[in-house]
Amino acid sequence: MLTEKQLFELIKALQSSNFSTAEIICLSLAVIVAALIMSFLVSIVTEKAKISATNSNYETLREQLSINTTTIKDIEKKITSELWISQQVWQKKYDMYEFVYAQLLAIKKWADNEFNIIELHMTPGWIENSYQPYFNEAQEKQFYKEIQQAQDDIDKALNDKDIQSKNRELQQKLSMAMTSLTEILITKAILLNDDVTVILERLIENIGFDPSPLDYEEPDDYGIRIKLAIDTALKEIRATAISDLEIKHQDC
Repeated sequence: MLTEKQLFELIKALQSSNFSTAEIICLSLAVIVAALIMSFLVSIVTEKAKISATNSNYETLREQLSINTTTIKDIEKKITSELWISQQVWQKKYDMYEFVYAQLLAIKKWADNEFNIIELHMTPGWIENSYQPYFNEAQEKQFYKEIQQAQDDIDKALNDKDIQSKNRELQQKLSMAMTSLTEILITKAILLNDDVTVILERLIENIGFDPSPLDYEEPDDYGIRIKLAIDTALKEIRATAISDLEIKHQDC
């Protein structure tokens, strides 16, 4: 489009020419109209170019948005899947620890009962070893009375059917618990924490399926050994489970 200065210069040029005033006016008007038309056409083309660019950008943005949406959905799906798998693994581990702890509890009940039986049979000997030469008649009478009472307790335990039934039941539960722990070491190996494997293998070795004193072992030493073995296993399994399952305890 012609500027105002260019238009005046054009009119001056026409005036200095051989054209008449009417012709100059007509030519000037024609130039102005042509300039307006050209300006209009340029504005239309420019606007169409803007619209085309906007449409192009819109399509690009829409495609990018679609890609981003798909990517986000894929990420959400992956996270959900991984979270589900993690929850399933955690639950399997929890169930395993719960089962292991139940077996250890059965072993502890047997060990405590075995320890009490050993103490019961050892008591008369312990009392006898406490005899002192300076005992007077009353002290000696009390001494032998305590020995007799301890022996009577042994006889009662040996002849009591309920106690015998309880002992057999605990022995059976011990055997079942040991078998279950051995199976876990094989069937649940993929879930087992390495520390759990070590703890259970050590417990099975220390107590075994048919526990009895070692050749060089006194009965009371045997009782202490089996009791210490199960108490240690319970403590270590608990600590391992809390760590493995990431269980947090609130401080009171």
